[in-house]
Amino acid sequence: MKIQDVSLKAVQAMIDAGYTPFSAWNEYESIYAPIIRLHNKYGKNEISEEVFSEYIKHSENRYKAENIVYGTYRRLTSGAERLLTFSKSERIGRPHHGKRINIGGYYGDLLTFFSEKCDLFSKTNKPLALSDLRQHFQWLQVNGIRNINSVNSKNIRDYLVYCANKYQAQTLSLLKNRLKHSYAFFAAKGYVDENFNEIFSFKVKIPKRIKPAVSQKDIASILTQIDRSSPRGKRDYAILLLGTITGLRSCDIAKIKLNDIDWHRGEICIIQQKTQNSLVLPLTRDVGEALKDYILNGRISPVRTKLCDYPEVFLSVNTPCKPIIRNGIGTIYGFYRKKADLMHSTFHDLRRAVGKNMVVAEIPITTVSQVLGHADIDSTKQYISLDSKHLKECALDFSGISLKGGRTQ
Repeated sequence: MKIQDVSLKAVQAMIDAGYTPFSAWNEYESIYAPIIRLHNKYGKNEISEEVFSEYIKHSENRYKAENIVYGTYRRLTSGAERLLTFSKSERIGRPHHGKRINIGGYYGDLLTFFSEKCDLFSKTNKPLALSDLRQHFQWLQVNGIRNINSVNSKNIRDYLVYCANKYQAQTLSLLKNRLKHSYAFFAAKGYVDENFNEIFSFKVKIPKRIKPAVSQKDIASILTQIDRSSPRGKRDYAILLLGTITGLRSCDIAKIKLNDIDWHRGEICIIQQKTQNSLVLPLTRDVGEALKDYILNGRISPVRTKLCDYPEVFLSVNTPCKPIIRNGIGTIYGFYRKKADLMHSTFHDLRRAVGKNMVVAEIPITTVSQVLGHADIDSTKQYISLDSKHLKECALDFSGISLKGGRTQ
């Protein structure tokens, strides 16, 4: 049975089994669609258990590399297993809601009103806001608050403290913001006298995990996998070399235009997609040669029967000819990384490698910030913590310091 047909049938089976349409189609977009693309990559239209194993292994590697949390890893793998099981039995188990809170009466009516009338949330976030409210209303009931108009500032603070003890910082931050908008809605509709905006305005400090950079050895291994004699290889080599040498983001590389390259001055001048700030980078000899080879012999090649009239530098190899997109650059990087048989990393890790190498070379942090095009120098400071060599030099000497029990070392 074809993977596309099985996936669509599985979505309908999930809805028939009691899953919400949102949950079913969200599983299709986040899990089934990537599995379909993986089948297409290997030229397989029918269900392939080997492809499923590859997807699950890839998800496991992402978790081990700390690119996804355990909950996401379990969701991806269980979704893949559910689809594979359905392909054999055409059965989908009923959803496990766990300890789902059932709210009725006054608060149940309030939830229904919110669901029908509130337009402050996107299609994706509204179910989450409803879930947050369901839990919040249960907490109000348990604490003897029978009407939302009776809620005061202390109640809100106590509830946020309750949530802080229950959730991690990032989850708490998202919940707090959704609850803030929910109370703004109820205030606008006259259900509460104030929106408690001041109480909800505090910032939740989310600890940032420092992601590792790609090693120079791995970068060299990836670049050697590219066949630079073909139009595709010339394009891919120029893209990956740009990321390796300049640290440009994938979105900026995808948007580079022919007239952004100043060959006479030896510069690349762009407007960054993320910050909308201008950025001027030197066009090094190796990057310049790679770009020239691609533009003259890959972008415009005897293979093409018609010149692609686009201002962007990097175009698709296959017809119809069109500019490459940001996600396409990540796919290119992933293809050669797997070909080199390396652990999971992303194209953005090349940017981290550039920042780390500059810091290790003792280039001032302000200069590193300018080269990487950061709008805030705080974004650049993370690369200091990747510099293990100099961090070790900052370590204190513990000789002579008394340990527990009075011993010295």
